[in-house]
Amino acid sequence: MTSDSEGPDSADTARAQDFLDRLELNGRIADQVRELLVQSARLVAEEFTNLATTDWPEHAQAAHAADRSSTLDERYGTVSDLIRDEARLDLHTVSDTLRGYAALIETQSSFVGAVACGRAVYESSVWAASVLDGSIGPEVRSQRALTRRLARLHATQRHVTLLDPTSEPDAAACEESDYILALARSRGWKVIDGRFAPSIGTRLSVEKLAPTLPGAVGVEGYAWGAASSLIHGEQPTLAQSWISFSFDRIPAWLTGAWTPSVPFGTRIAFATVSDYIGEEVGHEAWELLHRTWDTARSQPAGWRF
Repeated sequence: MTSDSEGPDSADTARAQDFLDRLELNGRIADQVRELLVQSARLVAEEFTNLATTDWPEHAQAAHAADRSSTLDERYGTVSDLIRDEARLDLHTVSDTLRGYAALIETQSSFVGAVACGRAVYESSVWAASVLDGSIGPEVRSQRALTRRLARLHATQRHVTLLDPTSEPDAAACEESDYILALARSRGWKVIDGRFAPSIGTRLSVEKLAPTLPGAVGVEGYAWGAASSLIHGEQPTLAQSWISFSFDRIPAWLTGAWTPSVPFGTRIAFATVSDYIGEEVGHEAWELLHRTWDTARSQPAGWRF
């Protein structure tokens, strides 16, 4: 005769308890993975801040050295000075948007917001790398840097008039834009009109630049497209269901799956800077970021450590 403690009800209770125990364990693991992803993103952000604020080493065979010995003009100094100024702004932006990404992962408060930050990390990483590409020579790097500066200057002008349509465009921005165009024409460089700002030499776009830069591994189209499709309202059906889900928290594995732009964008930036200055930077921090992102992304298929 079977006692009550060993009957069907007891077996159901044990299975239910086992299920609850596994849920609790998985929850603790999820918390740990999320914390690791946050910490690694912040470590990488610190690396980019350091790159933006500290002097770079001088190795004789590096592209950086070639730019230091190439004078652009009296206003901008050497090609290195111009490129350093332009790259610094985007490196700071990579750092800042990574901190935003980490904050949203930490609080689990926004799916689309985290993906948007991931896309911004990618964009700024590619823009920084575009002016530091060691394979194109000082002249083309100068043209890219001036194109990026023109884009910023024209954005400044538009911003002023958007806030107040009756106001005059920013005088300093207008003067520098004219100076850059005159400089380009004096050197015989092609000036291309654009909808928002002219380009020097050739048009630049994140989508076309990324696969050509050091550190690209062939997933750049997906990394760019995944984030872009989500935040521009062209989401696949699966993503639509997650955007409107009613849970209070957004799990790290979900955000990880839609933000390959974070590890692969920062890889491009680190690889390009390393190639440009002739010294490896950011590798250990990036490896940690990639491992923790991959673990977070893989949660639905099982935990991997």
